Amino acid sequence: MKWPVERRVRWLLRGFLTWKGRADRRAPCIVTFIDVAASVALYRQLGDAVAARQIAATLDDVRRRAAFHGGKLVKRSGDELLLVFISPDRAIDALIDIQNRARLDLRIGAHLGPVLWQRGDVYGDTVNLAARLTAIARARQIVLSRPVFEAIDGTRRSRCERFERLRIKGVATPLPIYQLCWEGGAATHINTLQTTLFPPPSAPVLELVLESFGEGLGKGIGTTLRIAGGHDALIGRDPSCDLIIDHPRVSRFHATVEFQDGQFLLRDHSTNGSVVQADAPSNSRGGPSSGPSGEPPNGYAGAHPLRRATTPLRGQGAVRFGHTDPSRAGIPHVTFMVA
Repeated sequence: MKWPVERRVRWLLRGFLTWKGRADRRAPCIVTFIDVAASVALYRQLGDAVAARQIAATLDDVRRRAAFHGGKLVKRSGDELLLVFISPDRAIDALIDIQNRARLDLRIGAHLGPVLWQRGDVYGDTVNLAARLTAIARARQIVLSRPVFEAIDGTRRSRCERFERLRIKGVATPLPIYQLCWEGGAATHINTLQTTLFPPPSAPVLELVLESFGEGLGKGIGTTLRIAGGHDALIGRDPSCDLIIDHPRVSRFHATVEFQDGQFLLRDHSTNGSVVQADAPSNSRGGPSSGPSGEPPNGYAGAHPLRRATTPLRGQGAVRFGHTDPSRAGIPHVTFMVA
């Protein structure tokens, strides 16, 4: 039997309004990214087929453990899962359980805040900040934002250590972040950082200049970023970074420049790594000189490769982002000078 026209119209309209309400609703929840650490090396070591099976099995285990603790899988993107939880305490229990049972090393970041649901996916600042925290996390590490820390009970909070401040573009005050110490001795791996919010008048200034993409011209060549002592800066591919380097070997949130104990530190968070090359010869602008086609000259003194590690920036020199080999061609490089 066919429905009357008016009834069909009412049914379609009610369905549209229901979908529209769901699409636009905002609700606070714990947003968590879980990423397989060093997956590129895993593919190289085991081969594509074996590595893909191991990663798929690991992420499937993560999905099941999250569901057991009330978590919902939003999507999988490559070697990373996006999950949401309603209960902060159950989210913490899930993350600990996931790390304890993980077949492969995982990096986890979690933030609490409102999200926008659209057609089964989540969007908004909460999601972006959770991704930032995951980029900062090292293998087998769980990094939490302050809202997550404040929302959990005292027992779970006692397992957290504050270890850093995260600078968000457009936000004046850096945000405290925490490591969840889910295994014995985890606190020994914390990188302690005390950020000076109001530097003295004599505080040094770090100047960064994007000199070359290594292969021809790229967007942003010549971009200059000046960082006063007491402030942080984020470098990477993501549009929210303070210095944007849109290159395939550069991670979304590749590195941070931080100020600690009177000196600037470069902290690498990336998969491909970086190389700091200090004490380079000066060009006419006072910064390190470049070779043909914008490549840094050979013979830089003090080449220091780093991947998920920290090194001071002193004097002048250059940083090559996207590889730990200082002789590798086709890698973006940024000159620096501390004044």
